[in-house]
Amino acid sequence: MRLTRNGRWSLAFADLTLLLLGFTALQGLNTEDRPAVTDEYSEHQQSVESIEILSVQLFEPQEAMITDVGISRLQNLSSDMKEYDHIQISLDGATQGTKRLDGWELSAARMASVGRLLTSQGIDPKNIEFDISQLSAEAKPQMLTIRLKNEASPSR
Repeated sequence: MRLTRNGRWSLAFADLTLLLLGFTALQGLNTEDRPAVTDEYSEHQQSVESIEILSVQLFEPQEAMITDVGISRLQNLSSDMKEYDHIQISLDGATQGTKRLDGWELSAARMASVGRLLTSQGIDPKNIEFDISQLSAEAKPQMLTIRLKNEASPSR
């Protein structure tokens, strides 16, 4: 009678060893030195305000040029925007391209036009951010969204 070696015990032993090593590593972590995530978040809560305007109310048709009415509207809003630390400009929805620009380029040019107008009104360009993640090919009216954020000062 010949004994055959079964390799299953070595696999089970390796699994058990790795499991014990993992538990040992987790016990060695010291979580008391780090603040809890909720504490960190509460110190940096933000006040957020959002302004939404249909693109047809601001821009010339199929252009990135802001109309006189749009300029007036954005100038009125810009005086209140100066008190915010962070201004995010985004466009939601699609626009048809022209012979000169495709839809993405036209949308980017429109956001840049709004950014230029805001900086001409005294808003610090470092506070302005452009977000193109909302652009889509979905057939719906294009909406300009301006999100205004102020970071709360830490309470220490």
